Amino acid sequence: MSIKSIVALTDGSDLNSVLSVAVALTGRLSARLDALHIKPDPYDMIPIGIEGMSGDAIDEMVDVATRATEERRARAKAEYDRVCAPSGQSVNWKEVVGRSSKMLSMASRFADLLVLAQPDDKSPDTLFDAADTALFESGRPVVFVPSGASSVLGNRIMIAWNGSTQAALAVTAALPVLHLARQVDIIQAGEIDKELSANELALYLALHGIKAQNHAIDVGIQSIGGTLIAAAERFESDLIVMGAYGHSRFRERILGGATRDLLKDSPWPILMIH
Repeated sequence: MSIKSIVALTDGSDLNSVLSVAVALTGRLSARLDALHIKPDPYDMIPIGIEGMSGDAIDEMVDVATRATEERRARAKAEYDRVCAPSGQSVNWKEVVGRSSKMLSMASRFADLLVLAQPDDKSPDTLFDAADTALFESGRPVVFVPSGASSVLGNRIMIAWNGSTQAALAVTAALPVLHLARQVDIIQAGEIDKELSANELALYLALHGIKAQNHAIDVGIQSIGGTLIAAAERFESDLIVMGAYGHSRFRERILGGATRDLLKDSPWPILMIH
C-alpha cells in the first residue's frame, strides 16, 4: 500500500497549519495534494422558516451569504498561494460548490489520505460536518491538525495501541508513513490480552521492515488520553497514530475517552481511521 493522493480541506481557523502539514506529507510521501475548497450554495445558507419574507429581503440575504462565501474563499486561496504554490510539490487548488459533507465524501473516493483541521468550539458547522464525513463515512485515514501544529512531522511517530480492530486499521493505514520514520514508539496503556500486546505489534511491524520500541505504561489514576499525551511528550513524538472509537457525530463527541481527549488536547497531528 502507498499514499499517493492526499486531499486537504481548506476549512478551519488555522489554515496555515493544515496546509503546511499537508504539504509536508505530500513531499514526504511523493504524493499529489488537492487543496479542496468547498463553497456552499448561498441559497443553502438561508435559514429555514422565511415564508412571508419579501423577494427583496431574500435577495439581500443571498447577497450577504455570497459575500461571506467569497471572503472565505479569498482567505483560503491566499493561504494556499502562500503555503502550497511555492512548495515545489505536486499541488492543486480544487474548488467545488455544494454541501461540505457530500463534496468531501465524493473527493475522498479518489484519495488515500485526508487532512483536516481539528474542529473546536469556534469551528463552523461546515467543518464539523466534514469531520463527521471524513471519520465515519469516508473509509479513509484522516490526519487531524490542531491549531499551531508544526509542519515537521513523521520523524518520531507514536502508536497508541490497545489491540482493537480500529487500532490495527490505523497502523495498517499508516504503514507508508511509519516506513519513513526515524523513531516509532508503541504505547500500550493498561493491560490487554497477551496475543494482542505491543510485543506482537512490534513483530508485525518488523515484517514490514519497521523497527519499533514498545512500552507498556501503567495508567494509574490518570486518564488514558492524558497518559498518551504525557508519553508523546516524553518520546518527543511529532505524529500520533491511533484508532477512532465511537459511532456517532463528531460534534456530540460520542467517541471513546482516549479518542476524545487526544482530539481535544493533543498539540500534535493525529492519524486515525474508524
